Formats: sequence, C-alpha cells, structure tokens
Amino acid sequence: MTEPNVSSLAELYHENSKLRKISWRQYGEFVSLITSIPHVVEKMARSCKSYPTASQIALPDHFEPNGPSLETVIQKRRTLREFSGRPLVLDEIARLLHFSYGVTGSAAISQQATQRQFFRAAPSAGALYPLEIYLVVWNVVGLEPGIYHYHTINGVLECLKQGDFCEIVGEYTISKDLVEKACVLCLVTAVFQRTMFKYQERGYRFVLLDAGHMAQNMCLMAAAMNLGIIPIGAFLDDELNRLLGIDGVNESVIYPLLVGRAG
Repeated sequence: MTEPNVSSLAELYHENSKLRKISWRQYGEFVSLITSIPHVVEKMARSCKSYPTASQIALPDHFEPNGPSLETVIQKRRTLREFSGRPLVLDEIARLLHFSYGVTGSAAISQQATQRQFFRAAPSAGALYPLEIYLVVWNVVGLEPGIYHYHTINGVLECLKQGDFCEIVGEYTISKDLVEKACVLCLVTAVFQRTMFKYQERGYRFVLLDAGHMAQNMCLMAAAMNLGIIPIGAFLDDELNRLLGIDGVNESVIYPLLVGRAG
C-alpha cells in the first residue's frame, strides 16, 4: 500500500471534504437549518448575476424541436478540432445556451413567498446554480464582436465590452489558428459561495460537478446542431478572469468551451 502524498493539495482537500459518520449528523443539521430560513431560501432561488447598466440583446424563448434523438446525439458526440471559419447565427447561440443552462421551469417556494424557484436545463446541488456563462464573440451573425453575459433568468445577453478579443483568447487558451476559425468562446465561471455557504468545503466538489453537468449539455446540443465544440482544460486562469472583470476568488473561470462551425 502506497503512503499518502501529504504534499498534494488535491489529496488534502479531498480528505478534508469527506463526509464521515462522526460529522454526518451535524452536517445534515446545518444544511437543514439553512433551508429553513425563508429569506435565505428566497435569495437562493434567484442565483444569477445581473449587469443592469449593460445593453441587452433579447434571445428567443421558444424553440421548436428539430434535432435527432438523444440516443443518436450521444452516439455522435465528439470533440471536433477543426472549424470551418464560417459564422454562427444568433439563434444558434440562443438554442445552445438555453438547452445548456437556461430556465426550463419554475415553482412557488411556498404559499407565502412571492419569489419562485427557477429550474434550469442542468442539475445543480440544492438548486443553487453557482455557474455564470460569459461569451467572447467574434464571428456570430446578429452579435457584434465583444464580451457578453448570459442572464439565465431573463433570457438575455448583456453586453459588457465591445471589440474583437479573438487574438487575446488565442493567447489565453489554445492555438491561435484554431481559435480564429471558431466563432465564440463560452467562459463558464463559478460564484463559489452560492453553493459553499450551504454545503461548506464539500460544496466546492458540487460546483465542479455542476460545471460538468452543464458542459455535457452544451456538448450534446452542439452535436445535435452539427457544431464543433472543444472543452478546454488548459487556460490562463487569471488572464481570463481579468478579461471578464472578475476577481478570480469569489468568482473565477473554471471551464472554457470553444464553439464554431464544424470543418
């Protein structure tokens, strides 16, 4: 049996975020307490950033089914590493976002509460939805080049910056040539405390799981729409955080996905 690597930060975190019999009951009581406070529950139900001074682009809110079966899409899904350079259109972006992380329903929190709980296309621990999606756009018909935030609850894109950031994105992620022939980089960020205030250290695991759920939706939708998509693990964290104007601590980029017309 190999000795544990005490110098591994990953192993230290994994061990210290385990649930054990000795702490199981206390942990459950804390989680139950959080969900029993009405104003906290109402705040949790609207987990979405907003940029109120940004100009907004409304996205379609109704989509006719027009794709292959789920079984066919799962069988077909691949990471395509060639893009054609042809542009995407705004309706394709809207469909990709909605079926990845958009609102798919809602329910009243209680008979007394005025706030509703919004449900999304991807599962989330405790329905806390810690993720935000930003788009760096440079080749989409109907969208000026720039950086946008997807307001999931309102179903709009909020324009944060205008300009062509394609070259910068190439420097911060993968090969420049591949990025140039793509159309948009989806930057998935995490607002960690949305989940961790309830689930504590273990909540960090849940945040990463949430990102995986959402990204798989996006990959399957891309396959259904015959688009190319590349999930990216190697990227310059702080540079992308600065590009979005986030601090990298309370909110940080955790998962970029490059999307374009398949080559």
